[in-house]
Amino acid sequence: SVAMGEHWSHWRGNHRNGIVNGTSGWSDNRWVDSKPDWTQNVGEGASSPLVVGDQVLTLGHREGPAGEGQDIVMCLQAQTGKAIWTATYTARKYGRNATGDEGLYSGPSSTPEYDPATRLLYTLGADGDLNCWDTTASGARVWHRNLYDDYQMPQRAKVGRSGRRDYGYTTSPLIHHDWLVVEAGGPSGTIVALDKQSGREIWRSLATSVAGHTGGLTPIHVEGVPCVAVLTFDGLLVVRLDHGRAGETVATYPWITDFANNIASVAALDDCVLI
Repeated sequence: SVAMGEHWSHWRGNHRNGIVNGTSGWSDNRWVDSKPDWTQNVGEGASSPLVVGDQVLTLGHREGPAGEGQDIVMCLQAQTGKAIWTATYTARKYGRNATGDEGLYSGPSSTPEYDPATRLLYTLGADGDLNCWDTTASGARVWHRNLYDDYQMPQRAKVGRSGRRDYGYTTSPLIHHDWLVVEAGGPSGTIVALDKQSGREIWRSLATSVAGHTGGLTPIHVEGVPCVAVLTFDGLLVVRLDHGRAGETVATYPWITDFANNIASVAALDDCVLI
């Protein structure tokens, strides 16, 4: 998709609702001016690019000649596609518990999260590598955690007669004030909040469902209380984000698919959700 006349600094856009203010460029059953201004190879993956000011931020994966793998974070000039800076780290092509459909996907699926207040960028790889990068210092790494190592998320269970499928970590993180909220999906808490500057853990949710394969966490207000909604492996989960009661469960709704895979993010309007 193309962001016209505005930034696209989060999963599903600035307002996190998938809506762009302006024309899409589609008219009379065709794309008007469909020729790309530039192209750039940013590696394998299904991560969405972000548009922040005059820069494009991306996350991908590349395999080296000896079989070693790296995730690559790239900052490109929005007008030309030329690389401004790149950052890499050793990474698996798939999550460590991955099984099923490896021929249909590869590399990271989680869209990065950008924080306008600090200009820090957060990326999450398929194998749980959560990194914080300083976009003002040519992508210098500020901190790193591995969600598998820290929270011990188990392999997703087999559902019915469907083949077993586990795609690792895919859910985009969410900035909420001073917190980076992530779907860790471990037995100690489905949702975890980290200090966005240091990566230090602040709280864990009371819910302990295994993480889903959704696109991203969705902010929502329920009776005036800030919350976050996500589709876990078990279904809908809504937890509080207010200080003093953060991590408490507000609502759940069972929603297990035959694919063991809730891909689409929760859509929220006022205090209602669509799944």
